[in-house]
Amino acid sequence: MKIKDGIYWIGTLNPTLRTFDVIMNTEYGTTYNSYLITDEKTVIIDAGARKFTDLYLEKVKSATDPAKVDYIVVQHSEPDHTGALQYLLELCPNAQVLCSKPAAKWLGEIMNRDFNVRTVEDGEEVSIGRGTLCFRLIPFWHWPDTLCTYV
Repeated sequence: MKIKDGIYWIGTLNPTLRTFDVIMNTEYGTTYNSYLITDEKTVIIDAGARKFTDLYLEKVKSATDPAKVDYIVVQHSEPDHTGALQYLLELCPNAQVLCSKPAAKWLGEIMNRDFNVRTVEDGEEVSIGRGTLCFRLIPFWHWPDTLCTYV
């Protein structure tokens, strides 16, 4: 779904989820948000939930050439943001993961494999062409390794 030129929603829906994080009622289900940014560099923001991996990977393939994905930004390592990450990395062999230092450590343990990762610092910027990814570390805002990304 096109949000604006160069930014697309490629997430998945879970209409049957009724409780999120043990405490939140989700009467209408939830979304596992993921975004594709196309510029001189191609970026995916978050990797989605494991339960919907097949659908998610199909959405990625229909939106872009996976071999051209330069970066996968992981905003925190909770499973609804990273459950499909190991499969996304297989699909996008040239992608580098951008995340916080704690996330890099935890992702390595969760996936139990080596992967191309670059940790970002608070206030760091990464040029993707006409746009720039800007990172703000916000630990414990939702999860210990959380970062916020804006273009």
